[in-house]
Amino acid sequence: MQFIKSLFCWQGLDNRRRFVLITLSCFLAFIIFNESLKSFTSSAIIFLLFLSVITLASTRRRLNDAKLEKKWTLVPTAGFVLVAIIAIFLKHAISYGLFILPLLMVMLLMTYPSRSKSHFILGYAGPVDLSEFQVAKKDKVRSRQRIEPTLHGATSQQAAQVITEQAQTTVQPERQANQARQKDIAETIRLTLLTPKNFRILLVSFSLVFITILALALYFKPTTDANELPNALATEDIAPQPDITPYQHRLTLPDNFTLMFDGNNALVIHWQANVTDKPELWSLASAQGDRSCEHIAFNNAKKIRSMRVSVKESGYYAYFSPLDTKALVKNIAFKNKFSLCGFDFSLKGSQATLGKSNFYANLIDY
Repeated sequence: MQFIKSLFCWQGLDNRRRFVLITLSCFLAFIIFNESLKSFTSSAIIFLLFLSVITLASTRRRLNDAKLEKKWTLVPTAGFVLVAIIAIFLKHAISYGLFILPLLMVMLLMTYPSRSKSHFILGYAGPVDLSEFQVAKKDKVRSRQRIEPTLHGATSQQAAQVITEQAQTTVQPERQANQARQKDIAETIRLTLLTPKNFRILLVSFSLVFITILALALYFKPTTDANELPNALATEDIAPQPDITPYQHRLTLPDNFTLMFDGNNALVIHWQANVTDKPELWSLASAQGDRSCEHIAFNNAKKIRSMRVSVKESGYYAYFSPLDTKALVKNIAFKNKFSLCGFDFSLKGSQATLGKSNFYANLIDY
């Protein structure tokens, strides 16, 4: 728990190694999460915000350790968030190459040496107590120490102490020399790259690489999202089905037209004919379309308005209001003919056909 607290600490210090490990781990964790859950954009954004807080806190601690100006705190994190958002919405593996932007910023901050003489535990120094990790380390080392015979106890202890002191005096200068050498190399690299001439070359080169990667990611972006493809295929497969599945109480009359009801309990008259290119011939809602489809006209009876007339692969579908259902069925049973959309239909034998159907017989008022 203390280690997790140290990740969000704002006042502590991070040495070079810890800072690099934390930021690179955040970059890698985002890439893995985003690739695993491409369809969950909101979850990826939430996870990005969580990682950006960790990156921002570690950057602040690195600046505290190097005693640099705090105005650079937002720079690596802002680059990380910018590139991550591009990767989330482009959904292309090439876009991960843009992580070169925040990575270079991280490498730049790593070149600055530590200006603090604080005692670091796991690369961290600050108000969060990580001493438990140090104690565990000491106990582990202590358990590995060999217990010498006590025949000449005092002499052996003095000899061991002298050897230990000599080893420490030998190791410490070497360690300090190695640290100084590492600092010199990092400082040399940074100072060499940040000379005015080299910096301009580096900036132009980086800009070209960044633009090239972004252009490739945009160019090769899939036109159809993988998650939308099954839905598109399903739509193509299901599109013809409304001619069959949504309708109930199908009854074919002698003159080859069919009565049925849709899911909204509206009476539908269907007949087969040469269809047109228009999917909808008439719509009462827009009052536009073929005026011959506006009404169904029976001989010696009042016209009944249609709600809409659609054209599908199997012919024409004329929809009527549920309020007119009984009037329509009665006219079909007792009239001689009707016309709709320029087609004339004979109603000879319709009464007998309707009477044989328990459902439609109940709709006829005698």
